[in-house]
Amino acid sequence: MSDIKNVRSFLFEFKDGTELKLVEKENYDKLVERIKELEEKLLELLSYLTSDDNMSTEMKSAIEYQNKRFTDILHAREVEHLKKYIEYLRGKIDEYKKKNKDLSNQILMLYKEQDNNAARIDKKNAEIEKYKYLYQKALDNTIEADRENIQLKKQIDLMAERIEWLCKSNGILLDKEHDENFTQEDIKKHFERKVNE
Repeated sequence: MSDIKNVRSFLFEFKDGTELKLVEKENYDKLVERIKELEEKLLELLSYLTSDDNMSTEMKSAIEYQNKRFTDILHAREVEHLKKYIEYLRGKIDEYKKKNKDLSNQILMLYKEQDNNAARIDKKNAEIEKYKYLYQKALDNTIEADRENIQLKKQIDLMAERIEWLCKSNGILLDKEHDENFTQEDIKKHFERKVNE
């Protein structure tokens, strides 16, 4: 009604063929009063017509028939609406089933990929263990070889010491060209050269 207040000129046409034109706000207020009066009269008339005292049996049955028809129409519309809603829900269920199937397939693929990755990891772990074993074996061999080398060096040192002692105690010159004896270091170098030759 706020729209009507802002309009300066209005044309109303009633069912009985009469027209009313509003030109200014004063006429609008009069029209609102007239509508309220007509509304009250209409409600009184409807109340009178629908009261049990003033209705004939034919009128009551006609109203009941119309009410039944109206109820049947509403019921039919409601049933049709429910049918459409059920079809909509079935479509949604089918859509969710498809999505669920897709998700299941994706999950299955992820499990397979996980199994493949686990197998690859197991294979890599086996290789790592193999290389760890080989490394440890090589390390153990190296340590053993170092121990043997240390033992051999000790033996060579002892042998060089013994040779030097024997030469000095018996008066033997190992380096006859220079008329002197070899030291332990000279003896070791001499035998190292012989091994490399």
